[in-house]
Amino acid sequence: MSLASTAPDRVVSDLEWWLGRAWPLTRSDACAQASEIGWRLEAGQLVTDYGLPDPVVLGLPPDEKSVSEFTFALTDRAADGDESAGDLIKDCFGEYADAGRAQWGKAPLARGRRPAIRWDLGARGGIRMWHGSAVFATVMSPDQVSTLKTLNDW
Repeated sequence: MSLASTAPDRVVSDLEWWLGRAWPLTRSDACAQASEIGWRLEAGQLVTDYGLPDPVVLGLPPDEKSVSEFTFALTDRAADGDESAGDLIKDCFGEYADAGRAQWGKAPLARGRRPAIRWDLGARGGIRMWHGSAVFATVMSPDQVSTLKTLNDW
């Protein structure tokens, strides 16, 4: 069995690119700049170029409000109850976490229903990688990281 996934070095490169943007970003800023890494607008939605069945970037505001965070898939989704695909998801998550640690250093691993790892990168923002039926990455603005810490959700 195989599972479509994005190479960890590509994911880290794209995440590093997003961390290099000047915050705050608006939806139009994010969409216009994303073409630099191969992402594009399709039917009014930002999509990745990872070749996955569900390339839509989630969480961008519908108007010109500042972007606080957005999420995108790094792998295809595992079918419910497919244990071998679930194992592949966990393996992919481990590879992404290792690549993130190599780039941004150690980070705490939150265990539970949705295991996650996150990096607070100060004025550059934050990254959270997590898995459920697929592996996802969330890019957060510096203000969003601060808000999550205030809410004890970091």
